[in-house]
Order: sequence, then structure tokens, then C-alpha cells
Amino acid sequence: MRHQESVVPDREENPLLWRMEGIDVKAGLEYAGQDAELYREILSEYADCIETQAQAIERAVKERNIETYTIEVHSLKSTSRTVGALELSNMAKEMEWHGKNREWEAILEGTAGLLALYRGMYGVIMPYHVNDGQGTEKKSAENGVVQGLLSELLACLEEYDAARAEEILKELSVYDFAGEDAVYMERLTAALGRFDYEACLTLGSRWRSELLQTDNGLV
Repeated sequence: MRHQESVVPDREENPLLWRMEGIDVKAGLEYAGQDAELYREILSEYADCIETQAQAIERAVKERNIETYTIEVHSLKSTSRTVGALELSNMAKEMEWHGKNREWEAILEGTAGLLALYRGMYGVIMPYHVNDGQGTEKKSAENGVVQGLLSELLACLEEYDAARAEEILKELSVYDFAGEDAVYMERLTAALGRFDYEACLTLGSRWRSELLQTDNGLV
């Protein structure tokens, strides 16, 4: 008797077959509306932001900036839950609680473990990372142009015009940002990718304000 061939979903295309320690793929897929391609994009954006956000958290601890620390771990809590990194999300939630209560001793004790787990996610996710293949030459960024685009972006976000907001981010992506500007661009892209409009508004406003201060010679 001839055996019938079993139809096995491709491991690369089916997230349920992925092996990612510390990530509940089913939970992540739920946040992505069961859209495997979207989930993979969200995971990739999450991985791309790991080192930048980890350094931001470390900097907040070093500077004893409790407000920034609390904002950063709140963001980490939300993004980690979105991709299915539930243990990490719960750890970030605990650290957020300590931040809101200004408990520096608990923050200093727990942040190292939080960031070790967070940075470990990079290697876990990278085998499934989307390679966007971008190799186009970037343009030099002029503060005035960037400020104008950011103002338009903020207006779109206030109106919940996600389509135009994405177009503006694409326009911004052609510029060669460095330092803090590159961090803002990376985090704005990630926030919009997870539909976190509140974070987008906060980041966009801060970035525009810093550019304006630079133009005025205040920084």
C-alpha cells in the first residue's frame, strides 16, 4: 500500500513551528491577529530595538532618572507582551512598579537580570528575523526638513491617520541619522509598527523639541 505524503507546513513560514525560548508564539500571534507575516515583522522590529532600549534603561539608572526609567520599562513591558515574551513582560511590569514607587534599591537589584533576559532575546529571535535588504544610499538630514516631517507626523497621529503616518516615516527613513536621532527614528518606527500611537506622539514631540533646541543653540 502506498503511503500518503504528509503535508508539513514550512518551518520558516509557520511561527507555530519556531523554537524561541522565552517566547509564547501563540500569544504573540494573537496580538498580530493570527497574521504570521505581520508577527514576524513585529518580532524583527522588536529585536532591532533591543540594544538601543537596553542602553536607554541603563542610562536612566546611571543618571538616577526615575521618570525615564519608569517610561522605558513600561514600554518594554508592552512590547514584550506583544511578541509573546511573557516572562520578560512580567519582569518589566515589576520593575515599572518599583519605578512608580521610587524604590531605587529594588531597581538596582533587579535591572541587571531584566536586561540580561532582554538582550538574550536577540539571539532567540534572529533566526526568524526579516531581512529587509535595504541598501540604498541615505541622504544627509537637515534639521528643518526633519522638524517639518515630524510636525506633520504628530498631526497625523492626533487624527489617527496611520496610513499617512507610515508614509511620513518612510520619507524620514531615507535620511542618514546618527546618535540620538538614529535612536529616535528606530524607536518611532517600532512604536508605529505596534500601533502604539501614544509612544509615537511622545517620541516625535521630544525629537522635534531637541532638534529645535539644537537650531537655537540651546544644546
